[in-house]
Amino acid sequence: MQHTDAARSFGRASGILLIGQLAYYAIYLVSIRTILSTLPKAENGVLTLVQQWAAAAFSITMMNGYNTLIVHRLRAEPSHTALFSTLIWLRSGIALGTAAAVAACLSAIGDVPVSISLVGVAATVVLSRGMALRTTLELPLQSQMRFGSIAALSILDVLLLAALLVASQANLNAASVLTLQLVSALPSFILLAVLAVRAGMIRILFDRCTLGSLFRTARPLGFLALFLSLHTMLDLAILRLAGTPTMVGVFGASSYAALPANVLMGIVWSPLVPLLSKKLHGDRIAAIEHAGEALRLATATIGIIACVVAGGAPLVVELLTRGAYRDHIGIFALQSWLGMLTATVFAVQHLGTLLEQYRIATATVAMLALGSLLFDWWLVAAWGAEGIVLAKAASHLLAISYAYWQFTRIGMLALARMLARLMFWSLLAGGAIVFALQQTTWFVHGAVAIVGVIGSAALLGIIRWSDRALLQRMLPFHPSA
Repeated sequence: MQHTDAARSFGRASGILLIGQLAYYAIYLVSIRTILSTLPKAENGVLTLVQQWAAAAFSITMMNGYNTLIVHRLRAEPSHTALFSTLIWLRSGIALGTAAAVAACLSAIGDVPVSISLVGVAATVVLSRGMALRTTLELPLQSQMRFGSIAALSILDVLLLAALLVASQANLNAASVLTLQLVSALPSFILLAVLAVRAGMIRILFDRCTLGSLFRTARPLGFLALFLSLHTMLDLAILRLAGTPTMVGVFGASSYAALPANVLMGIVWSPLVPLLSKKLHGDRIAAIEHAGEALRLATATIGIIACVVAGGAPLVVELLTRGAYRDHIGIFALQSWLGMLTATVFAVQHLGTLLEQYRIATATVAMLALGSLLFDWWLVAAWGAEGIVLAKAASHLLAISYAYWQFTRIGMLALARMLARLMFWSLLAGGAIVFALQQTTWFVHGAVAIVGVIGSAALLGIIRWSDRALLQRMLPFHPSA
């Protein structure tokens, strides 16, 4: 009965997130199409540099590696005002220094005007996908599993953005797109702040003991976001220095093909984290077993959807760009497939944190940054924008291999074996997608990719016939519930 209740809770929370995210991205699609079909590729390169560098920089300075642990603490501690208030004021103060650093770096690396960088940084602070103060204000809602409220506010953001972009389409450039993002996200950001104040979550309080306790408990997590974001920043910087603004623009446009996988990561893991956290507070041995199943099922779901999108890359390009990137179908397919590997590393990051194997979580992500230094330069020189995606794939394989070794060393053999199986599955699926790209008909292209990924998943035991029962228990209308 307990397992059924947990499955239903997960299914209900995931369902709310899924519906909210589908609505969000259905509207966001209008914004993406407007931007990619209007901006020249080189101008989209400027936009990509500012958006992704700002998000990565804030992920480092805002210590987003602690977010899973903070949700864990908010559920466990009856009084969390000191923790949350300290976090808010610390991150608010750091934001000012981050803005100056990003503006200076982008001016040196990509000749981006300081004014454009500052607007982009401000937009990142308040955006729901910006990983900065907006994400921090959402953490109490995540801990309470109030995902409907988060979804509603995100939809408000994107409705305003789509309307503003369409109204201003004739005069769009990188600066105006960033300005409209800032304007559209302010209302819901302000509302979140007001709700937190009214709930007593934010006070004029900076508790050094709380902050010290948090960092001493899981000090390596302070480096998790650093390495993850360095991987992103290095990839973009090397692509810009070794390539051209147009290459950055093509890479930035193709990154939207990974959106379904990225969305699913949030939908699947946002409710899984508090549920696994609750189990760990109870029966740790049983929770570790559930962690292995969570790794398999979550990554399988995300991986299959990622490869379905890769199989439909010709249609994705038409849908996202109105054909403006028709000559770059291959990189869109590769970016979608990369979502499988990203999902596996993302799972290791969360499971390492929840199982208190902080060094494994952090060092696994560090392998991504190391991979950027090892693979980026020569792959970009050989294949341009496509080369940076192949370099990212190599970095992820390095990270997963390291996590496999570490879980084996500490005796978590079931988790290690599952990681190895997921990595091998990703390689088989990637081969199927590369073969599918050689097909001239889009229908055959899609069929080859889909059959390849599902067939290899069944062959390796990534998906099982017995999973039907678990999926049924997650449905709120199922009789066993």
